[in-house]
Amino acid sequence: MGAMRAGGDEAARKLKANFTAAMEKMNFPKPGAAVAGYQAMGSEIDPEPLLSRLRELGYVLGLPAAAEPGCALKFRAPGRGLTPLTPRAVLCPLLAFDERGVRLGQGGGHYDRTLMALRKAGALRKAGALLAVGLAFDVQRMAEIPREDHDQRLDWVITEKTAYRCGTQS
Repeated sequence: MGAMRAGGDEAARKLKANFTAAMEKMNFPKPGAAVAGYQAMGSEIDPEPLLSRLRELGYVLGLPAAAEPGCALKFRAPGRGLTPLTPRAVLCPLLAFDERGVRLGQGGGHYDRTLMALRKAGALRKAGALLAVGLAFDVQRMAEIPREDHDQRLDWVITEKTAYRCGTQS
């Protein structure tokens, strides 16, 4: 997990504090809403302290199920018989991000396809906007990441140092 390296546990706790402090500014969905999380791999920041806090606040948490190549992720509610859920907010792992909300992931395109599908479905249902929040270490911030047409932008990125509201420039 990402928190295994030096300082990772402390960074994960600071991430949780920064996220919690920014929830109102982010217009984060109300408790009871479904939120998609993840389990950290490699150098990704560990979201577990944050996920625990969201669970305490009454959010329904989901984790991604294995996705087939070229497909969007499906989320299952942990502890609820792996019930499928449609999240109102997606917490996204990343390797790098920029201030425009462009993220560099593991390279499979799963999160781009997932965010696109959820945004389209939300617009069709008029169920409210999907909130896409990247979780990262502050050192993963880059000046600019090349963006392709299919890349889905993040609305916010939360790090152990601060909360970044992502811009909408091209």
